[in-house]
Amino acid sequence: MESSRRARPASASTVPEDGAGRDAARDLTTTRASANSARVRTGRRTHAISESRQDRPHGLDARVRLRQRRRAHHPRNTGGARARGRAGDGARRQLLRHRAVVRRRRVRAQSRAGPEGPEGARAGRHEVPSGPARSARNPRAVARSLDQSLKRLALERVDLFQLHNRIESARGAGAVSLGDVLNEVVPAVQKLRQQGKVGFCGITALGETRALHQAIDSGTIDTAQVCYNLLNPSAGFAVPAGFPAQDFGGLLNRTRERRMGVIVIRVLAAGALSGVEARHPVAVPSVDPIATAPDYHTDVTRAQRLGALVREGHVENLIEASIRLAVSSDAVSTVLVGYSSLEHLEAAAAAVNRGPLPPAALQRLGALWSELA
Repeated sequence: MESSRRARPASASTVPEDGAGRDAARDLTTTRASANSARVRTGRRTHAISESRQDRPHGLDARVRLRQRRRAHHPRNTGGARARGRAGDGARRQLLRHRAVVRRRRVRAQSRAGPEGPEGARAGRHEVPSGPARSARNPRAVARSLDQSLKRLALERVDLFQLHNRIESARGAGAVSLGDVLNEVVPAVQKLRQQGKVGFCGITALGETRALHQAIDSGTIDTAQVCYNLLNPSAGFAVPAGFPAQDFGGLLNRTRERRMGVIVIRVLAAGALSGVEARHPVAVPSVDPIATAPDYHTDVTRAQRLGALVREGHVENLIEASIRLAVSSDAVSTVLVGYSSLEHLEAAAAAVNRGPLPPAALQRLGALWSELA
């Protein structure tokens, strides 16, 4: 979580430190004073938007990718061949390490535990170090995952530690059960909190809707990453029967009642809301949707069917619309947005500055969502 008064997202090192970049960051901190941050249990103020690797429509800037690759393969940083094989996990943290050390007071750090390999890909995460679901529910594995992250970041403590596994009624591939979360993971993180290594405990709210509701209603979790966008607004809005996406059943209402911090993920549906299927040359070649269509092509097609919102003048584009939809909710603390250039960041900031979607736009969206069902 980031302090809206002082901090930028840890990964803001990808943004040039020129005047425009500083102005954009300043706009974000002043535009959304995080009215909900005073009442959420973390007590942290947050930026309206943060940076996401998974959701950028145009990929990571080539220079940043090259710098990551060089650091990932440098023996001084990797500690040998074993670490090089996990470059996606460690290199990113090592790339941030020097900034975390120099500007420690300005960064709110988070770490995570969850699936890797094919299981992680299905969950939409590829870089998480702790292994399959059986490891994520193992208290010792959870502690080991955190210690590895702390070492890479040269930190003694992270503000937020999140479980990225899907949560379901029973254990499965890449998924932990509700019992695992409440009886194993949460107590393990609470122990780490007592040791001073962790500030707060969070989950990624993916999996079976009923299990997610029960996890949130337990009152033992501080934050949740919630999938919320134009292609799946069910965390915040009732969707019509037959809507072609997972129904999260008003998840944001439950997080609000429990005073939880909410981090919106996939706000751009991994770039599908650009309405263009072609990927940028430096972007990940293919992206698996989360809680929307079974494939990226279908997500793009459905996004194009929402284009009336643009043609009728409600918004300039669907990316703006989806960001404004997310920040419209007072249950939302911050929105993870993918960007690979300063221009993308400024566009996201401009969307936030335009404020919530007006009632006419929301009414039109309701009709368009009904057409998708």
